[in-house]
Amino acid sequence: MTDEQQGLEEPGEAAPKRRSAVFWVVTVVVIVLGVGLMARTGQALWLRLKPLQDVEVPPAKVEAIRVAPQTFEHTVPISGTLEPIHSTTVFPKMGGKVVAVEVQLGDEVNEGDALARVESPEYSLQAQQAAVGLKMAEEAVVVAERSLARLDAVRAEVGALGVSEQDYEMAVIQMEGARTQRDVAKLNRDLTRQMVSNHVMTAPCDGQVTKVLARLGNMVGNEYPAFQIDDTSQLFVNTAVDAQALPQVERGQLVRLWAEGDEERELQGTVTAASTSLDPWTRRGPVEITVENPGQDVMGNLYARGEIVIGIEEDAVVLPLEVVRRDESGDSVQVAQDGYVLDVPVQVTGEADTELAVRGVGIGMLVIVPGAEILVEGEPVDVVRILEADTDVAQ
Repeated sequence: MTDEQQGLEEPGEAAPKRRSAVFWVVTVVVIVLGVGLMARTGQALWLRLKPLQDVEVPPAKVEAIRVAPQTFEHTVPISGTLEPIHSTTVFPKMGGKVVAVEVQLGDEVNEGDALARVESPEYSLQAQQAAVGLKMAEEAVVVAERSLARLDAVRAEVGALGVSEQDYEMAVIQMEGARTQRDVAKLNRDLTRQMVSNHVMTAPCDGQVTKVLARLGNMVGNEYPAFQIDDTSQLFVNTAVDAQALPQVERGQLVRLWAEGDEERELQGTVTAASTSLDPWTRRGPVEITVENPGQDVMGNLYARGEIVIGIEEDAVVLPLEVVRRDESGDSVQVAQDGYVLDVPVQVTGEADTELAVRGVGIGMLVIVPGAEILVEGEPVDVVRILEADTDVAQ
């Protein structure tokens, strides 16, 4: 081999040596990276498979109501108008010109008191004429009775031959006719007197004048109202209840009412009548209520809301509305028992404005008052405040 050939082969022999060094460097780097990746992956896998340590969850702090027996009134809500027990519109019995008005708006009147007078000179003249006619008829009766008495005396002395039968019968007919005319004249006299008295409009009942439509000098007739008299010594409420409550409403039951504008004042009434069937249009049963108002300090025709007390339950479990959960699955409450939440189903037996009577909760149990957080059954709780059963939870 020549020197030139040897020179050409020397570079060729060095190149494979350089490639082997790079190869091993790369190989070492890949192995190091692979080992690191496997170590990190193994550590992550170990952390995932490592058993979790128990995490201690702090108990939720809650307030609770200690259940205690109470008296609960079962009621039915109602509403209606406090109408006067008597509200009478007075019409004039005869038409004419008003010559006197005896009362003013707001006056208290008694039955029979004069309200107004209507001019009636022609009726006064007719009454005087009827009185004269009655007097004449009474005198004619006296003359006829005397004539018949004389005939009876003659017949008693001389017998039937002293007076003919025809004359006697004629005297009897005349006397009976005179008596009939007297009776007719008396009826005519009474009628004209009544017509004269009709020119005075009088109060049909005790009460207060709430409308004055008859004015001095105006013409009135029996087709137009002149006054209205309201008796508010008692108030009447005509209301209605639904089909479920109607069978429980009875006469004599207590009723509480609060009138508009004076909701802090409680009025007490009594159920005086209750229907046994429903109104076909409203599907509710009519109920009548009477409210005593002896001082007449409650105005008539005020709108009022109230309740009928249909029953009283002793030793009932009564809870505020907000502590009872009501949904499609049923009614329930949450109870704190042995430091944990327990869901307890309940049955609602009565409802009031702010509370419910329930069954299913034992006396002495601690019913949790709902707070901002949602509790689930089995969750630990810490009762930080215990309220009595009749405590206002909102306080």
